[in-house]
Amino acid sequence: TRTHLYRDAQPREKTQRQLVKTLIQRAFDGSAAGLVMQALSAQKASVEELAEIRRLLDSLEERGD
Repeated sequence: TRTHLYRDAQPREKTQRQLVKTLIQRAFDGSAAGLVMQALSAQKASVEELAEIRRLLDSLEERGD
């Protein structure tokens, strides 16, 4: 028998980024903050996840993004 190996046509991160951009545009009128607030209110984030989010926000703030 032959074994078929399947690979993603594009990396998972790229697919996620595209899906999130589309979701932000369609469901949140272009507001990334709206998506983040909805996500955090819909499902509890762990202490580690919140710390990671804070680091990302601090980094974005420092860069001026």
